[in-house]
This record gives sequence, C-alpha cells and structure tokens, in this order.
Amino acid sequence: MAEVEGLKELNKKLASLAKIIPNKALLKGALVLQRESMINSPVKTGFLRESHESVETSEGAEMRVNAEYAYYVEFGTSKMKARPYVRPALDTKEKEILSAVADEIQKNIDKEAK
Repeated sequence: MAEVEGLKELNKKLASLAKIIPNKALLKGALVLQRESMINSPVKTGFLRESHESVETSEGAEMRVNAEYAYYVEFGTSKMKARPYVRPALDTKEKEILSAVADEIQKNIDKEAK
C-alpha cells in the first residue's frame, strides 16, 4: 500500500484557503469605483460628491451614494436630463476594479498558503 506524504499539511492549507472571505477584496474594488464616480459627479454644492462611501457588507461590499437625490441625477426625471456618474465610472474602470479585487484575493491566498 502506497503512502502519500504531506497530505495532512495540504488539507490544512486547503482548509485555511476556504476561510478567505472576499469582503476586503470586494471593498478594494468598490473603492476604485467610488473614486471614479466621485470624479464624475456633477458638482453644484459638492454634497453629491462627498456623499459617496464604500463599505463591507455581509454579502461582500458596496459603493453607496447617500445624497437623497443621487438616483435622479444618475437617471434623470421627466423634467431633468440624466447626468450619469456611476455607470460611466463602472464602464471606464471595470478592468481596474476587477484587478483590485483579484490582487487582494491573491495577497490573501499567498498569506494563507505560507
């Protein structure tokens, strides 16, 4: 009967990798989106721009714009033309967002694999 050496150690490392929670990695991506969205935000008083935040959630992370009128600026109304700032940020920074998430996950994998 053949014996496999190192299997116990491999199982321990695999178990530690399973514990990696991607929330911090997703937050890194949300921060990239937040930064670009803030740059794109129309500025009258600066409140819309300053109302951006990125937070970890139980599902991962999200970027929020807390100004009550943020939705109306992004999508417009029957009386006001849309002035999108979040969607263009997502479109132009998609690769950078994904890269920020992937880099953070890789950093966690490298840390746990030691």
